[in-house]
Amino acid sequence: MKDILDSNVILGLSARHLLLMLGGVMLIASVFMSWVSYTEYGQSVVLSGLELHRNYQIPWIPLLALIGVGFVVGAFVLSRFTEFCAYSKIPKVIGILLAVLSILVLAIVTFSSEVAMYAVYRISFLSNACIGYYTAIVATGILIFSVSVPERKTKFPEENRMSAYQKE
Repeated sequence: MKDILDSNVILGLSARHLLLMLGGVMLIASVFMSWVSYTEYGQSVVLSGLELHRNYQIPWIPLLALIGVGFVVGAFVLSRFTEFCAYSKIPKVIGILLAVLSILVLAIVTFSSEVAMYAVYRISFLSNACIGYYTAIVATGILIFSVSVPERKTKFPEENRMSAYQKE
């Protein structure tokens, strides 16, 4: 598994970097997708994450998009600095902290949306959740997976010092 995630796939990006970018883009997109749908007076109402943020004062939803941007930009920038990533634990620690932060923010959003939906419409958020909410859960799972799998150790330390352009 380590060899698959750390091998170069395209343009010096490893599969790990691509998974981090995919998870970040999915987290960004989930904010704009529909999060909850319900029926009000015979009309179907669908609310996106931003509408939940605006209408029900749930301040944590845009933070999911910012975490996604952090993963996309961080994965792209760190893929260009392979020497820094090979010898420093800082990118790994920051990635783990951001992934845990995304789990915590998603839990806070879930509970605050549950309370807001029940207080206003007497419906459960979890039983009326839509694709945007589930996309955020899957994106967080992808991010946790790609951050938590340890990196491949090479036999020769000088291989780690070569940049992505020298390896090709």
